[in-house]
Amino acid sequence: MQQTALTAASLLAGLLILAAFLLYNRGDSKISTGTWVILALGDGLDFGSYFDMTGQDLLKNVVPFCFALGSVLTFLYALNRHRFTLPDRTDSVVIGLDLVITGLWLCPVFLTSTDANLAYQATTILAFWPMYRGLARGIEKETVLPWALWTLAYVLFLFTHLLSGGQWEEGVFPLVGLITHAIVLVFAIRTYREHQQRANPAL
Repeated sequence: MQQTALTAASLLAGLLILAAFLLYNRGDSKISTGTWVILALGDGLDFGSYFDMTGQDLLKNVVPFCFALGSVLTFLYALNRHRFTLPDRTDSVVIGLDLVITGLWLCPVFLTSTDANLAYQATTILAFWPMYRGLARGIEKETVLPWALWTLAYVLFLFTHLLSGGQWEEGVFPLVGLITHAIVLVFAIRTYREHQQRANPAL
């Protein structure tokens, strides 16, 4: 019964992630000037290190794989549509930190895959700052549904971790992902409500 629940939750989370990426890239959201190049790199590194630290457990890595795939494809789509600009200073710092962590991880005498994955979570938080900054200033615009689906996928990811009784280190990734995506969702809902109020003042 427990294994069935784990499998169902993991596969559902993966489907939600891919559906959200499809909606995101078909929508009218402005792709953040630096976030997606970082997320494409970061999600790929997250997946690689998480896959290694969890003993290459396929079920535990459905969510990391789907996010890595979706982020890379979004980045490539943005480049193809000329919807992307060069990273700013903060973005460049995050990319540099990710590369340093990766270099240390590839030399296991310095960092294990677990150490690397935990370090990547810190850079993930930094990676979202350009988007948060743009959303707070009204420069960036995000639609609600994709971020709601991504947030729900992370809820399921965290649920599967808790249900499986994994090590605490394995739970940091889904927890950070849940928080960072939920913050964007809050911004998106706020922007949507403000738009609705402007369009219908009586509301």
